[in-house]
Amino acid sequence: MNILRFDELDSTQDEAKRQLPKLHEWDIVVAKTQTKGRGKPGSVWHSPVGGLYFSLIVKPTKDINDLLFITKTTADVVVSILSDYKIDAKIKLPNDVMVENKKICGILIEKSKDSLIIGVGLNVNNKDFPNDLSATSLNLLIGRQFVLDEILSKFLSAFSLEYSKIV
Repeated sequence: MNILRFDELDSTQDEAKRQLPKLHEWDIVVAKTQTKGRGKPGSVWHSPVGGLYFSLIVKPTKDINDLLFITKTTADVVVSILSDYKIDAKIKLPNDVMVENKKICGILIEKSKDSLIIGVGLNVNNKDFPNDLSATSLNLLIGRQFVLDEILSKFLSAFSLEYSKIV
């Protein structure tokens, strides 16, 4: 697994697509901020410094046409991580994780050739949501700073376990 780190990108998904010929399974593109973060078609993901924004490359051994199933698996992992912090999060299909009717995470899965690009935007240390009063973060809910790489590590560990059950 390689982690490609950037201070700023248009989108980790777009960078993963550009780099895809050079990327291997479990490689990750991470950005401190995104200028054009996105979710489902037409929606923008506000991505200031403080959030965890990444795209993970997986190469399923069987054909997976049900991207909603992978999205839900990804969301289940995020909900599980949040529950470790005593946060009661819920999945709002098709691709959001909510806490008290406020968005804390967005997920975007895209298929490209033999790969899936799993994009996650998780509000971690964010404190300000200028254009979106319906968002929250781990920091706002718990009142402390988090180490983004620790959250990423928890995600990768839990996701790899769940993913191995479905491919």
